[in-house]
Amino acid sequence: MDGYTRHATGCCILVSQFVSVSTKHEGLICMGATAATSVLIVEDEQLFAHDLQESLREFGYDVPRIAASAEEAMACIANKCPDVILMDIRIAGPLDGIQTAAMLKQQCPAIIIYLTAYADAAMIERAKRTAPHGYRTALEYYFG
Repeated sequence: MDGYTRHATGCCILVSQFVSVSTKHEGLICMGATAATSVLIVEDEQLFAHDLQESLREFGYDVPRIAASAEEAMACIANKCPDVILMDIRIAGPLDGIQTAAMLKQQCPAIIIYLTAYADAAMIERAKRTAPHGYRTALEYYFG
């Protein structure tokens, strides 16, 4: 299993764990999803984003779109709020994933999980201020 696939599969399991314990999202089950469970991926590395999208679909999640920037993410939630947002911290455009998550939370009560390769203390502290449901680094799935 290559690094992208291992990371994507780990992310799917992580999403299932967070979704299954959420009291806000009725009807969701661990290690899979009901037809109504939707996930928005905010990630500017397209290869990884598409691999993650496919892995999530195999687990039964609805992943209709991928956003590479804050602007695209806001457009994605304009008509329908997803149940889960997987947010990279370094994304395309002038706003980073933490700023984007804060904006999305004002519009949408989705579960936010940060998935990133960046794990310095200052970044983690900034991310914590947005009250995410989780924060995982890529290294945890590549080597963990």
